[in-house]
Amino acid sequence: MQFLAQLRIDEDIFARPGLLLLFMCEAEAGCQTFAPASGANTALFVPASMPITILESPADAKPLGFSCTVLIQSYTEGVGYYAARMEWGKTNASSRDVMGQMGGEPDWIQASEIPDCICGNPMKFVAQIEEGPSEGGINFGGGSAYAFLCDHCESQARFLWQC
Repeated sequence: MQFLAQLRIDEDIFARPGLLLLFMCEAEAGCQTFAPASGANTALFVPASMPITILESPADAKPLGFSCTVLIQSYTEGVGYYAARMEWGKTNASSRDVMGQMGGEPDWIQASEIPDCICGNPMKFVAQIEEGPSEGGINFGGGSAYAFLCDHCESQARFLWQC
């Protein structure tokens, strides 16, 4: 599994704050990474209440892939992710610099695919992530990934992607 992203989930996004860690199968064949429950991708939710030890990186450590710094929040009713992304690009460098959104509503490329949790309830959308602008970045087949958490279970999380 390749580590893709670490997202801080605040109380304005989800009732239980914490970290959402996303991983995806690296293999070229046989991994159905687009499917939320195939086992080819993993979303782990770490509640903020869990004690975490942060270690410093070694001095000779090299960064992997790319660093994502722009995630927008689109909470305004009637203003979706795509419109918020284009608006951000008008006053900043480029809408292509936006690497996704936290909260709001998913901007589905295909039909809605909100996953059901193992408890049977639909999961809550928490983030949408775009591919990286540079070589070696995340590969979602030219599409977007969508991350979800369950409001009813303590730590159930899923992510999938569409292109």
